[in-house]
Amino acid sequence: MRLQQGSIVWVTVIDQAGRNPKCRPAVVLTPTNEIEPGESVLVAAATSTFPSPLPTNHVELPWHRSGHPVTGLNRRCAVVCDWIQEVRQSAIVKIGGIVPTAQLAAILAQIPADPDDSTDAK
Repeated sequence: MRLQQGSIVWVTVIDQAGRNPKCRPAVVLTPTNEIEPGESVLVAAATSTFPSPLPTNHVELPWHRSGHPVTGLNRRCAVVCDWIQEVRQSAIVKIGGIVPTAQLAAILAQIPADPDDSTDAK
């Protein structure tokens, strides 16, 4: 699968407090036409630990116990729209599925105008 905006990738990111690196799903935010081979991309990290009701800065992704046919996710998780980090493409462990159009639009609508103002974009 080719890397594009909306791709769900597995990559190690640090938590929102700037600690505890962990490999987790994240959604590529960089527009497809701006993704250059070998260059870094912006991602919004996802978490499987979130309260109910869902916080306004979270967008839940479709999943299925045996792996969702579009996202590939096999457990409930949500993208945290202000948990943005810059990652090297070489650090991406796996490219999974893709975020459906409606959820991607909801994620992109919440991205800060300057992602560097968000959580520790490195």
